[in-house]
Amino acid sequence: MSATTNAQTPADVVRPGVTIRQRSAMEWTIERAGHMGVLFDEEGMKRGRWCAWSPFAGTHKGIVLFTDSAEEAVDAVLATLPALASTLAETAGVTIADVLAEAAVLTQEWADQPRRLVLHAKVLPGDAELSGPAALVILEALASRAAKPAEEAAPVPGEPEWRTLKGVQAPFFLYGEERPGVFSPAGDRKRVTGQPLRITRVWSERGMRRAEDENGRELYLWGAAAKYWVALPR
Repeated sequence: MSATTNAQTPADVVRPGVTIRQRSAMEWTIERAGHMGVLFDEEGMKRGRWCAWSPFAGTHKGIVLFTDSAEEAVDAVLATLPALASTLAETAGVTIADVLAEAAVLTQEWADQPRRLVLHAKVLPGDAELSGPAALVILEALASRAAKPAEEAAPVPGEPEWRTLKGVQAPFFLYGEERPGVFSPAGDRKRVTGQPLRITRVWSERGMRRAEDENGRELYLWGAAAKYWVALPR
């Protein structure tokens, strides 16, 4: 969530949808979605320069934490303040629909925890207001999803050909039919029949050709001169 480093004061901290103002020499306001927390400048105190306070903290006197880091103090307040779905979408680089989809999942997960609020009751056309804790969870979920590599598309067979397996390198597709306990390669040389099975390994043993499909199942084929309906991956 951090977009700033080495911030000396809250004014150096920038967060999407957040307004930070200095209200007095010792007080800064942190505002998001119409809700506000406060940072008190207590420079010289051993417990930390910045005292972070929020009306949503749920702690003694609303104190969130004491810290010497302005960034940490701002983010501690934001972790409690409600946030708009549109703000989270901007932060995560996704759509509002993506945020609301994650909110729906979280609502189900927190259904048996009535004190853990996901959505506030405020009605906003095309938007929604989420609780601070829910906003954090949703941002983490979106970041985790974005970090996952895209799944590779499942390989598909090209044009099938009636031929021997000489020179064919795995993986390839072998056409045939599933029968009780065995896969039977298609044997009609005039037309391809059955369904393609992806073969990932082929070898010869005692004059018999053997193969293994993508699920690790071993197949017994015929000799080197036998022909099959074969298709290479596109």
